[in-house]
Parts: sequence; structure tokens; C-alpha cells
Amino acid sequence: MIGIGTLQKLTHTSAGVNHHLYFKRIQFISRYYTNINRIILIVLLAVLFTGLLILIWKSRIKAKALLKIEMILMALFIVFMIATLTMVYFKKLLVFPYLLLAEGIVFLLELFTLILVFRGYRKN
Repeated sequence: MIGIGTLQKLTHTSAGVNHHLYFKRIQFISRYYTNINRIILIVLLAVLFTGLLILIWKSRIKAKALLKIEMILMALFIVFMIATLTMVYFKKLLVFPYLLLAEGIVFLLELFTLILVFRGYRKN
């Protein structure tokens, strides 16, 4: 995520970076960021968020602290991803495709961590 901020800063100083990011942003928006894909992704994230809140609510008494922390972090990250997909500020950034890519990678890593913690919790 620090690299995304660095890229955004370079858009104001380097013309080559600016042109590359502008081209990739236009290419990404025309190919992948269509209205139907955006709606599907937002609905999927909302369903994941709701399911995670139900898990947090059901495990509020018997879950270990690490599992609770991981679930809360995952819920907050899902809210951040939905905000990134819907807020105009993020859409106007030239690094928008790379921001979504980085968020997707972090989301998968967080999901993998949550699964590992959950499996470790169930074995005990």
C-alpha cells in the first residue's frame, strides 16, 4: 500500500509514470470496471461482510481473542474495499487499478490468515 502512495506522488513529478498510469487506468476501467462487475463485487463484499458479522455475533462468547481480532480486521477491511469501490475520490486517482489490485491481494492474505486462525481454533 505504501507503493501505491509512492506511485501517486510520482504522477505529479514524472511524465512517464503519469502517462503509464493514465493509460492503465483507462484500460482497466473499460475492460474490468464495468457497472455490472462493480455491482457484483459490491454485492459479494456486502454478503461477506454480513456473514462475517453473523460469525462475530455467534462467536462472541466462546471465541478466542485472536479469532475475534482477525474477524473484526477482516470486517473493517471489507468496509474499506466497499468504500474504495464506491467513493469518487478513489476512482479519480490514477493509481486506482493498482489500488484495487493491492486491496485484492491484502484481502486474500487476510482471508487466508482468518482461515488458518479459525482452523487452529477448531483443533483446540
